[in-house]
Amino acid sequence: MAVTSILIIGDPSQFSNITRLFSENGAKIDILSVSDIKDSFHKIQTTHIDVVISDFDLGPQNGIDYISRLKKQIQYSPISIFTGEQGPAIAKEALKAGIDYYFQKNGDPDLEKAQLNTFIRQVVRWKQTEEAHQYAETNFRTIVEATEDSIYMVDRHYRYLFINKPHQKRLDIFGEEYESKMYRDLHSDEENRRFINSMTQVVTHSNFYLEEYEKEGRFYSRKFIPIKYQSSSQILAVTIVSTDMTDRIRLEEEVAKGASLMTATLESTSDGIFVV
Repeated sequence: MAVTSILIIGDPSQFSNITRLFSENGAKIDILSVSDIKDSFHKIQTTHIDVVISDFDLGPQNGIDYISRLKKQIQYSPISIFTGEQGPAIAKEALKAGIDYYFQKNGDPDLEKAQLNTFIRQVVRWKQTEEAHQYAETNFRTIVEATEDSIYMVDRHYRYLFINKPHQKRLDIFGEEYESKMYRDLHSDEENRRFINSMTQVVTHSNFYLEEYEKEGRFYSRKFIPIKYQSSSQILAVTIVSTDMTDRIRLEEEVAKGASLMTATLESTSDGIFVV
């Protein structure tokens, strides 16, 4: 599992009960600490931080001021956990401002700890899910870029979501932006009609669809693979694998011609021929 990077503003020992919950929930943690707000912004800008933990009272500023400034200045926002003695009204305002979790020190300690533990468990699971997704995406891209087949993905509206390099070369758009393009933008009207018909087969039957077609003297086999939501059979997108079969088909034609010629030769001769 990847390391969960935790930035603490202030004394790390002050928040040991919180960081311990990360470890108890299966996270491998790396704790960094800074003494003030200015240093925290520098650290977040120069180092990937997953979680920020701090006291709500930050001297001249409070947690709400801090998180508002953070969201304006930093492109991504780490998960934020603040602790404080302020009442429920401030806690509600803090959450509304964008703080992810507010730990109320003067509340019921057992209840607060249980609620915080539940939140941290969710954070750890999210981190694990994100890591698994990144690993799967990396493997997917490695596989689809290594093959000579054209592989691309479109959504239900025929908008390109992904095109591997071999297919980019086939479409003569290598290195160009394609994610906002529709299928019709890169193909003829006839090709677009055939593609929509094939996609309709996939969506209607919610199953794989295989077809063969010819384009400019070359022959292709195209397989449509539906991608569905885990919780339902609804199709989210479709991955298409297009294989150039021209060389194989031409070889089969040559073999067939050779077999026909041999058959004609055998049938036309009056000599006895034995095959052993």
